[in-house]
Amino acid sequence: MKHHKTLFALTCAAAALAPFAASAQREIILPAARDANAPGGLPGLRQLDIQPGMRDPNICHSPDGFYYLTGTIDPADGHTSMWEANDGVPLWRSKDLIHWTSLGIVWSLERDATWSRKWVSEGGGKPRRAVWAPEIHYFNGTYWIPYSMNYYEIGILKSQTGKPEGPYRDVKTDGPIVSGIDPSLFQDDDGKVYLLHDSFNIARLKPDLSALDEPDRKFTFTDNTYGWGEGIYLVKNHGRYIFINTIDPMHNTDGKLPDTYDNTSAVSTGSIYGPYTPRRRAIPHDGHNNLFQDSRGGWWSTYFGSGPFGPWAIRASVLPVAFTPEGRLTIRRTTPRPVWRYTTTAPKGAWTTASYAAKDWKSGAGAFGDPEVSQFGQFTDVGAIWRTSDIWMRQTFTLRSHILGTPQLYIRHNGPAEIWLNGKIAATLAGATSDYVQVTLPDPHSLQPGANTLAVHCQSGGLGYIDVGIVSDPSVLAATSESEAQSWKYTTQTPATDWSAPKFPAANWLTGDAFFGSGLPGVRTPWTTSDIWMRRTFTLTHAPRDPRLRQFHDDDAEVYIDGVAAATLTGYNTAYETSPIDGAARQRLTPGVHTLAVHCGQKTGGQGIDVGIVDAWTAPRSATRIAGRSKSR
Repeated sequence: MKHHKTLFALTCAAAALAPFAASAQREIILPAARDANAPGGLPGLRQLDIQPGMRDPNICHSPDGFYYLTGTIDPADGHTSMWEANDGVPLWRSKDLIHWTSLGIVWSLERDATWSRKWVSEGGGKPRRAVWAPEIHYFNGTYWIPYSMNYYEIGILKSQTGKPEGPYRDVKTDGPIVSGIDPSLFQDDDGKVYLLHDSFNIARLKPDLSALDEPDRKFTFTDNTYGWGEGIYLVKNHGRYIFINTIDPMHNTDGKLPDTYDNTSAVSTGSIYGPYTPRRRAIPHDGHNNLFQDSRGGWWSTYFGSGPFGPWAIRASVLPVAFTPEGRLTIRRTTPRPVWRYTTTAPKGAWTTASYAAKDWKSGAGAFGDPEVSQFGQFTDVGAIWRTSDIWMRQTFTLRSHILGTPQLYIRHNGPAEIWLNGKIAATLAGATSDYVQVTLPDPHSLQPGANTLAVHCQSGGLGYIDVGIVSDPSVLAATSESEAQSWKYTTQTPATDWSAPKFPAANWLTGDAFFGSGLPGVRTPWTTSDIWMRRTFTLTHAPRDPRLRQFHDDDAEVYIDGVAAATLTGYNTAYETSPIDGAARQRLTPGVHTLAVHCGQKTGGQGIDVGIVDAWTAPRSATRIAGRSKSR
């Protein structure tokens, strides 16, 4: 666990470029390799519904079917911070990784501690006593919690009842097991248990876990590189030992040293002690984390967010992960990589136009770049290796529907780049960007219904990287829960006929976060009955020009605004879509507070519902009047 004090400031030099803040409300016209709608570009990353401010979140999936969460938190009375003092070991429980129930402080420093009850002053400073980076593990028929004190001493707790809520007792009561922080436990296939802790230490424990059964030794790596590191964790997957730990990166694209607190991964196919492959960054700006499996065997990482590129800071979260064929930890993709035609030899002729025949060009999955660029800075996602000085790329895509909002390039380039759309220059970008940015197309109408061609030329700025997509950014009037949870009042019992009216008394309805459903990914509040009725309010500061619903429905749904029918949605869809709002309901959308009400019914299969409202207005082309004629510009 690391005490971060660095404040990081990022200045954008070009006014046309805006750092991209992930929002699932954006329409993806042409996908980039990095998910433009994922927080920080990390697909599936989501915050947990617990108190903010937790560091070092640790989750155990127990044989009882529940997930248990612990971590480092501030004291309940708020009189100081976790760096100085706290109350002990907190615990939460969840059946689905979405809804969490606090079990309180299951081991209290004041009530339960033995040797760690003491307060310690360092260098004559203020006395300190706080639990750092507790973990919860289940093996040998009970629960175990390794923990460290903020004065760098480590202990292990054992549940006396075999229950996760304890009570817990120190397995060694007369002092710490070892000096250090960030302890973790790992049980191997032969039943032996190992203690891992900071500075790359590992040692086998005695059968009762009360002491080391061998001296501490260092993990070994084939490149003999260590540096600073903490938060060590170990899992075994397909016979391989998978080592992870938390480090600071060594450099950034501009040569600076950002404090991003990344997670790295290494693999050993032999001994638990190593040698392991060289550590490579696996999860950017993660912070001290652990790995666990869900009920279907899928792998997840905890996450709390740190440094300048994280989508949030110090919020307990979870992220779906996977392993490469070589065994390394990686972020689990949820969308296919975009495939481009590309060449590293300067093309001749009108290569930016749709009619150009790129028959000698290769096919490659974006993004293009040197894999080393993925080792620092923001999250990048190299799909095809590019290490030459220049690359030329083309992709043809089809526009099938009306564009919501203003179309923009979604791009990160580590070197000068030029982008053409349908043979016309769309952007000329100098230098490099340290994160993904959005660049407004000079002519929003350059995108045509039907086939379009995007062409890119990029020069390497040292470590090459280029990833491009096109998004549009409609104005959000009433957000869906695609990015952040939105609260609704709801009932599954048939309400009175005026249930959609603004003044309807719904105080006794239940409260829950969308997405409501069952049998579909992304459910925040379970809905398993045949019908659900939902209500929420939202406020408009101005009258929208082209309001539309942003919705997912499975199955039929009716939507109302201030009690007026806004839309009837039949059947189901497989992704969020935009759809028109009926005229009478559109007229209700004036400045002020409004009520959005939804009824959804279930027929067969999965079920789900979430609804919001966006303003899809796109500014028309400006025109200059010349000699009685109108000429677009």
